[in-house]
Amino acid sequence: MMQIWRTVPLAITALISAAHLYGNDVILRLTPSFEAAIIAKIDARSPLMQSARPVLEADKAQQGWKWLEYTATLDGYILSHRLSKNFDAAPNSLVRLEPNQHSQVLTTIQRDDIFEIIARNDTWSTIRFRKAVPVYFNSLAIPNYTADQVPGHALPQRLKIDPNSKVANVAPNALRPENIKWHAAPPGTPTPILPKRAQPTERVQPSSIMTGADDQQESELPQRPEVQADSPLRNLAGTLVREMSHTGPRFPIRLKSPTGQQTAYVDMTHLFINDLRPLLNQKVQIIGEVRPVVAGSQDLIIQARTIRLAE
Repeated sequence: MMQIWRTVPLAITALISAAHLYGNDVILRLTPSFEAAIIAKIDARSPLMQSARPVLEADKAQQGWKWLEYTATLDGYILSHRLSKNFDAAPNSLVRLEPNQHSQVLTTIQRDDIFEIIARNDTWSTIRFRKAVPVYFNSLAIPNYTADQVPGHALPQRLKIDPNSKVANVAPNALRPENIKWHAAPPGTPTPILPKRAQPTERVQPSSIMTGADDQQESELPQRPEVQADSPLRNLAGTLVREMSHTGPRFPIRLKSPTGQQTAYVDMTHLFINDLRPLLNQKVQIIGEVRPVVAGSQDLIIQARTIRLAE
């Protein structure tokens, strides 16, 4: 997973670089360099350009490099020990472009920042965030031609309609020739029979390995904690097991961490899986919302959205 996200900046660069530039397009990059990853492309007449300032490095400023703040959604890397059990990042955590201590710092996590943990590993975790970051562009590379000088698509010719013609003239000699030839069916041709609509098939019931509502006992603890619509999705990995206990939420499916020191309850009410047995006692990846059983509890419940075998 880590290797996949490391190629994202290069893929974005390739896509935007391959696109044609029209008008006064400005390419925004992560650093003042033509080899840096491309963040976005904006018009030179955008109001954002009014806030552009020359970079502090004198040699870069002479080469035409300027910077401004641009709000974008980016992927970076954060040290895993800066994340809590609920995958909340500690304030003032550094987000870097690459998973190493010498990589460029993209931003610093603040208390009200919006972010999502895409993948978590032993040392580095992949984080996706959206906020204003400093970006750079070269003012000398902005095209000096105007938009009307760029060749575009030819406009279709306007239809010429006689303003004095009558509306809805259906006289045979006034209609255009038909482009379909009609042929009479031979005598005795049976009337075509429309195909019958396929009967809907009954939905397959879940396997007996799934525990229904009737099998669950009453508990003072909440069985399905309310999940907010804007809750961030987490990507968790571990071993999927089936256990029953007389305490805690009545979720028989559990996810054990790779170290085996932590177990989370898995709420699969938003999933329909006909047979869960191929996933049991296997290493899996679950994407979903994570919440404590009750406020301040160390026990966690995962509201699963997707589940699959780990690669």
